[in-house]
Amino acid sequence: MEGVFDFASLPTARRGRHSAPGLVRIASAGRIACVDHLERINGWASERALADALGISRAYDLRKRYLEPLEACGISERSGKLWRLAADWERALERVFEEEEALERLLYGGKTADERQKKRRKESGERWRNRENSHPEPAPSDEDMRESRENYPARRRAAIQAAIARLFREHPEYRGRRVGQITCRIALLVPPDFPRGPDGGPKDQEVEAVLDGFARTAS
Repeated sequence: MEGVFDFASLPTARRGRHSAPGLVRIASAGRIACVDHLERINGWASERALADALGISRAYDLRKRYLEPLEACGISERSGKLWRLAADWERALERVFEEEEALERLLYGGKTADERQKKRRKESGERWRNRENSHPEPAPSDEDMRESRENYPARRRAAIQAAIARLFREHPEYRGRRVGQITCRIALLVPPDFPRGPDGGPKDQEVEAVLDGFARTAS
């Protein structure tokens, strides 16, 4: 790639981010790297040259995973096996970022990953500044711990039941979907204090048991 890139110039595209549960990004880190290389070339580039620059062994993988999704969004364009950035790629890429940020706020409590990170840093700084006034919470008694262990199944079932009821209320189309699909979606709806314990997140068998209870109640 000698003589192809001007490595003294910095890319202008916003940085891509990794996907998260419930959110598969178009503006991922790998695709933004592809945009950076196309911007440096500032013209047509072959799939093989781009694949070598990104460390991808097969040009086919580059085309399917990076270039074609960018083309579908109006960010890149092709002529045979040659690719370049579209004329208005900056506007198209910014539109993708705006759509993904809106979806991210919808899925994660109204804040993007950057905003949540800034909030965590601010809270961490405040805890450090107020460390002399911070005191640990009292340890639970043996009776409290025993009661928590005994109520663990009931608390999990109640939380899963509330999450499923909310899902069906907000997205009625999920009533006819498979148990596994419902389990994946309610993992985003359970409260932060969901009793995960040794079982972790909601399981298919727990969701199926709650759905059976809904069905018996309806009948």
